Formats: sequence, structure tokens, C-alpha cells
Amino acid sequence: MKYDLVFEGGGAKGMVFVGACDEFFKRGHTFGRLLGTSAGAITGTLLAVGYTPEEMLHALTEKENDRSVFAGFMGTPPPFTDEEIFGGATRRLLSGVDFRFLTASWENKLYDRLAKAGGESELSPHTCADRTRWLVQCRSLCFMA
Repeated sequence: MKYDLVFEGGGAKGMVFVGACDEFFKRGHTFGRLLGTSAGAITGTLLAVGYTPEEMLHALTEKENDRSVFAGFMGTPPPFTDEEIFGGATRRLLSGVDFRFLTASWENKLYDRLAKAGGESELSPHTCADRTRWLVQCRSLCFMA
């Protein structure tokens, strides 16, 4: 039987899709359309270009220097360099953006969270460079409790 498959996101739990696909194909099913978000989009893309569950499993268990390549991919990324921050497409995009949509109370909450995390409390996103650095520093702070 032919099915349209939808794969959700979820980082490392996306590995379970390999086993699910293996069982799906063993039962004689095929797919029509594929849709996915995040880890599910990766799975859907691999299926679309012809990867088998066995090939996907091999990629998940691949090692480099006795360390899982997948584990390295899922690790904490290194901090951005100034060159990456100020030379990237995000900075060019933000150069013409005025963040007036943030109310003063929300802006103050973000500044407070930045200060608590060791950021520069006097940092204010008024110039393009300030906005870019501020957003990069806040990227993980915006949803902290």
C-alpha cells in the first residue's frame, strides 16, 4: 500500500524514523509524498533521494576518531566569532530593520536576562552592529524562565 508520510522534528529522537522506515518497508508499504520538519525533513529528504533504512542507519552509526559523528553534530556549537556576526547575511538583513515592534517592557526583560547571563547590561540595539550582537547574545536567552 502507498502512504503519504509526515515526519515530525525533535532532534535526536529523529533517529527512530530509521527503524520505523525499516519496518514500514518490510511490511511491503511504499510512500507517495513526504513532509517533515527539522529531523523529519532530513529523513524525508534522504528517502526522497533513495536512501534505504540500512544506509541511514550506517550514517547514524558512523564514527570518526572513535567518536560518533552524529554525537558531534548534536553537540554544543562553538560561539560565533565577530567576523561571523558582522560579516554574515543576518547583519545585512538587520541593517534596515527597526525593532519598534518590541514593547518597552519586553525589551527591558530581554536586557535583564542578557545582564543576568553575563552579557553587557548597557547594550542597546540601536545601531545595526548593536542589534546584530544583541540578537546573537540573546539567541538562547529569549525563552529562559
